[in-house]
Amino acid sequence: MAVSAVTSIKKVIGYKVSTKKDSETSVPTDDSLALVPTVGFRVGYKMGTTKLQVRVLGARHLPAKVGMAPVSGYTVKIEEKNSQLEVTLCYYPGNPEEGETDTLTIGVSKLRWSIQTTREYEQKNALLYVKLDVLEDGVRSIKSSKTRRFSPSISVHFQPDKDKSTLSLQLPPNRESLICRFSLCTKPNFGKKLVFGRVVVGPGSEQWDKAFQTPTLTRTQWHSIR
Repeated sequence: MAVSAVTSIKKVIGYKVSTKKDSETSVPTDDSLALVPTVGFRVGYKMGTTKLQVRVLGARHLPAKVGMAPVSGYTVKIEEKNSQLEVTLCYYPGNPEEGETDTLTIGVSKLRWSIQTTREYEQKNALLYVKLDVLEDGVRSIKSSKTRRFSPSISVHFQPDKDKSTLSLQLPPNRESLICRFSLCTKPNFGKKLVFGRVVVGPGSEQWDKAFQTPTLTRTQWHSIR
């Protein structure tokens, strides 16, 4: 895992990079590397986490435009294999005296994929979209909508007005029987619709409960697409 991250760093920097053991804390001083852009760094990974700690020890012969300080540190996040969808929920209580009913607004704000998954869907040459559904008893759809279609990408950001990424509905008295389902779909030029995976949020889930405990506040949470 660390080797893959190091390779990515090399590509980003675009220069020859030399790695050193944890015990070595200086930039290479071999005269054979004179005038060759060189970066010395130390890599550490803690098992059970999703972060790779990279400490830049120093650099030499880098063009001014790189803007790298002689010594600095930063964290590189290891790419997660599973795809995730950022879901939003907001509960608006109505005023019965004015004939208003409770309303729930659901939506998607971001999508992130692994590089491998993105490349696989790029090869399918098909646009993607997210379908938003509110189901009663987990079966009957009482309201649904679809986002705009978009090309496969590692990261996608949705804008409610532009991308049709939200859905609002008046809540029935038996709101505990409802669930919200978000389906990531693709429709190839030829063939049937394909569902890449889904996210389901409903009563008993952390995000659902917090949304109803804090009216008018939008609750946002990442969910793995399964």
